[in-house]
This record gives sequence, C-alpha cells and structure tokens, in this order.
Amino acid sequence: MATIIKIKNSGTVGSPTAVATGEMAYSYLSGSQSNGGDRIYIGTGTETAGEAANIEVIGGKYFTDMMDHVHGVKTASSAVILDASGKIDSWDVDNINIDGNTISASNSNGDVTIAPLGTGGVVMNTNTYLMVPTGVVGTRPTASAALNSAIRYNDTANRFEGVVSGSWTGLGGVVDVDQDTYITAEENSDEDKLRFYAGGTQEALIDADGLTIGNVNIDGNTISTIASDASNTLYLDPNPSGVTGTVVIAGDLQINGTTTSVNSTTITVEDPVFTLGGANAAASDDNKDRGIEFNWYDTAATAAKVGFFGFDDSTGKFTFISDATNTSEVFSGTPGAAVFGDLEASTATLGSPLAVTSGGTGVSSYTSNGIFASNTAGDALTFLASSTHGHVMQINSTGVPVFGHLDGGTY
Repeated sequence: MATIIKIKNSGTVGSPTAVATGEMAYSYLSGSQSNGGDRIYIGTGTETAGEAANIEVIGGKYFTDMMDHVHGVKTASSAVILDASGKIDSWDVDNINIDGNTISASNSNGDVTIAPLGTGGVVMNTNTYLMVPTGVVGTRPTASAALNSAIRYNDTANRFEGVVSGSWTGLGGVVDVDQDTYITAEENSDEDKLRFYAGGTQEALIDADGLTIGNVNIDGNTISTIASDASNTLYLDPNPSGVTGTVVIAGDLQINGTTTSVNSTTITVEDPVFTLGGANAAASDDNKDRGIEFNWYDTAATAAKVGFFGFDDSTGKFTFISDATNTSEVFSGTPGAAVFGDLEASTATLGSPLAVTSGGTGVSSYTSNGIFASNTAGDALTFLASSTHGHVMQINSTGVPVFGHLDGGTY
C-alpha cells in the first residue's frame, strides 16, 4: 500500500500561523493579492518550540494562474511572458501605452511628454522625416490648451502653424496672427506661383505671366486687364475718393485704339499744331473729311445737334456745317453762318448777291450798257439804261435819275 504524505492545509485561511523549519503548508482559499490563498508556504530560520522564525511563500496556484496565457500577449493581473521573438504585444506604464509603432496616452486629453535629463536632448536618429499633427481648423485645440511652442500642420490653410504668445499663427513665410493674410508658394504641384492673400481673399498673383493684382496684370513693359475681366476697362486714378489729382506721363504718349474720349472741362495743349488724319503721310485718298466734330444744343429747334468745321474732302474746301450728319467720317448738311473780322481771300464765290449794306451791289448780274443808281432809301442799287439815241441822264421833278431827251421848254 502506497504511503501518502500530507502537509498542513486550509481552505478557509491564507498564511498559516505556525510551521516548523522546513515544514510546508498550503492554502487553497480562493487566492487574491491580499488574502494569502492558493499559495505554498515553508518555514525558514531558527526553530523555537517547534515554530520556524519565518514563514515564506514559495509558490502555488495563485502564481501559476498568472502564467497560464498566450505568450507575448499582455493579460491583466498576470505575469509578463514574452513570445519566441522576445516581444509583448503592448505595454502600459501609468497613462502611457506602447502598441506596435505607437506611443499614446490612455487618459483623457493626456499629454505624452519626452523629458531628457540635464543638457540631454531628444534625438530623432533618422534621415527620413518627422511628421507633426495634421488637421483642419475645426480640429485645432485652443491656443491656451496647446500652450506656446505647440506646432501642427493646418490642412485648411495648407501651412504649418504654431502657438506664439498665446495665439495660433502661421509658421514660415509671411502670415498674420489670425492667418487670413499671408503669402503662399505653389498651392499645386510645380505650378511656380506666388499668391498673396488679405483677409482670406487672394488679392495678387506672381507667375510666369507677371504680377496680377485684381483684374490688372503687369508683365514686362505692359500694364493690362486680365482676359477674364469682361469690362475691358483699365483705370489710372490718382485720387479714388474724388476727381482731383494728377496722372503724370513722362515721355511720349501713344494711344492705339478706335476711340479716345477726354471727359475734362479744360484741355491745354502746348503743341501749336494739331495733325489730323494719321501720323504718317497719306498714301491714298480715304475719302474722309478732316476737322472737328462737336455736339451742341439748338434752343430754337429744342434738339441736340452735331456740328462740323474742317476740310471737306469731296470739295477740297474748308467747310462749316452747324447741323451736320456724320456718315463714316464724311459730313453733310447745309453750310452754316460764320462771323469774321477782316477777311482776306484770293477769290470769293457768294451763294447770293452781296447786299449794299455790306458794301456789295445787291444784284447778281448787270444790265448791258447800264448805269448804277441808288434808290430813294439809299439801301439798294438799280441799273438805268436806254437804247435811244440822244438820251441823257436827267433828274426828274422828284429827284429820281432817268434817261430822256433834253427838253428846251416852251415860249
């Protein structure tokens, strides 16, 4: 019959109160960290009156249960057993968790702090890159929560930003505190463009086509509007708040176009001669008149009129028309009246006889062999003529000159 050796044991008490030196005891009380159950005990040290000086824990189910899990897997309230590669799947130290390639905080809004000692630093031993936090404006923590020297990449503004003096501000380049006024370089791959923003709106652009501000482009020696500006209007305004100020153009001014409008009340030109009809000598007759066209209002006719004075190409004469019609720069209409002081002409052709009051005769043709005589009012001339032989001019009883025979009277 086999011999059975038993040791002291208890299912209700943890550590025994007394054992002899070398004597063992076992508690199968459901073990916990504090109650001493599921443990093997042995007495050690000097024995006095059958009791060892010390009672030591040398094993038991409480400890073997801690090792009964998959190797390399972190298990709560268990021992750490590395896998065959010497690894554990994750690790927690207070609020720090290490899992795979990630070190993270396990407490809410917890920081992860790397704190070198003394003059030591944080060394990133790599030649690849360091990635900082990335997110849109809406995911950015408040500056007070992030504290000064915080840094992240702003996906909304496409730039790095950091907390400086208690406010988020853009890093690198030129940017204001609230990051809505800034300069960017290449928002798209290899586009070679500099963009200038003010208040969140792009105001200027520099690229291979020059400098563009609003709808105005400056490229080389050319200032122009951009192609997308439907107004096709370029303004040079020395005083946008009013109509004063002066635009000074040094050197010659050449205007290429079809229409030049000058909306000024006073025009002064130092050149004593205006050249009309082109800058170069005419190579052929374009059949257009040359001169000045003007707008005026005819009060008598209560209507707007167009006037013209200048060279009439069809007649080769200087012409003034007060009520003119312009047909492709050819003017037509009835010649208007003009007032002159002295008038000198080589020849003159009148549309009607020159009145006596203006020094003329008042007639357009003469009577053959006639003699001029004025009327009784003295404001017109008439012709006196006679084909009768022996007639002589006489004054009748009323003082009017007449032709007739001399009358010797009666006796």
